[in-house]
Amino acid sequence: LGGGWIESLERAVKTRTDIGLGVGFLSPRPLKPFDIDGVRYYPICNSGGPARRWFGRLTGAYPLQQDLKSMLEAITDFNPDLVHVHGTETHFGLVQKHTPVPVLVSIQGNLAACIEKYYGSIPRGRYLRYLRPRHFYSFDNPYFHGAKMRKRAPDEKAILGLSRHVAGRTVWDRDVTQIGRAHV
Repeated sequence: LGGGWIESLERAVKTRTDIGLGVGFLSPRPLKPFDIDGVRYYPICNSGGPARRWFGRLTGAYPLQQDLKSMLEAITDFNPDLVHVHGTETHFGLVQKHTPVPVLVSIQGNLAACIEKYYGSIPRGRYLRYLRPRHFYSFDNPYFHGAKMRKRAPDEKAILGLSRHVAGRTVWDRDVTQIGRAHV
């Protein structure tokens, strides 16, 4: 299909006249849902202002209740047969606790597995000595990326524990989805 995998999937689904497509996406500011080429787009605004974005970058936290409200509004408006959540590294898969609509979660990696090897054999603190001030202000550095992964890993485990429908491509994907899943 070509292009990025999400764009490729969208193009493939759009060719089907018997399938309606709604796409939720993160937006830095509140927007109303809109249509382009037969696809309904639902902006999920989690900005909360500059201070909230800065705090989120620092802690890896995200405004779950605000995003959840936006996701549930999109689901109610679109009335899908299926919700497809791409990845477990953010909180979107938690929506399945709040909707009767089946949710398919695609595996794109696993934070708990990545955290184990993220720094390799280099002590975490050693990264700090090589960072410039701009890396601290922007939180764009390996130390903060690792901290965000550690913060989000419990939600990922909860998502996998809730998930009744999981898609992956590899044996590793299948094995990693067993984390926290009692009903598999």
